[in-house]
Amino acid sequence: MVKPPSLQVGNCEFEPRRDHHSFKRGVVSYELAMERAGAEVLLYKEFGSYQGDWLAKVIYEGKQMWINGSYGSCSGCDSFQAEFDNCSHDCDGNGGDYYNPVHSNRFYKCNRCMEILEKLIEFGLNYINNYAFTQEEMENKLNKDSDYSDDKEIYEYIIKNAITEKVS
Repeated sequence: MVKPPSLQVGNCEFEPRRDHHSFKRGVVSYELAMERAGAEVLLYKEFGSYQGDWLAKVIYEGKQMWINGSYGSCSGCDSFQAEFDNCSHDCDGNGGDYYNPVHSNRFYKCNRCMEILEKLIEFGLNYINNYAFTQEEMENKLNKDSDYSDDKEIYEYIIKNAITEKVS
C-alpha cells in the first residue's frame, strides 16, 4: 500500500488514511466504519435502491463473518448519515475552510478529527459486535423462498460467496 503524502491543515498534522479512493456510498459509510474498527472487509454490497440492506463479509479477530445492516437515503432513515453527515469543522482553528474527515477518510490530529475518528470506530464496532452472523446463521436468517426480491438476491449472494474456510 502506498502511504499518502504528509499533509497539514494549518497547525493540524495528518492522520494517514487507509487506501480508499472511491467515494461510493459503501466506502464512505458502513464499510469505512468497520475497517476503521479493525475489520478487513472482503466484500460489501448493498441491496435495494434508496433504502435497503447491506451485507459485508469481513475478517475480524481471525474470524470470517457476515455483517448485515440497513441503509436509507437520508439522515432520518440511515444511521451512518445521521451520525456523520454533519462532521464538518474548522480544522485549523483559524476560520479557514470547513473540513469533513469522514467524506475523505483523512483524519487530522486536531481534537475534533480525533473525536470523529473515535466515534467512527465505535460505530463500526457496534455492527461487528451486534450484527455479525456465521454462514449458517445468515442462511437461516434469510428465507430463500421469500417473495421479497432483495431477500432472494441476498440469499443467492451469500451462497455464491459462502464462508468456507476458517481464518487462522
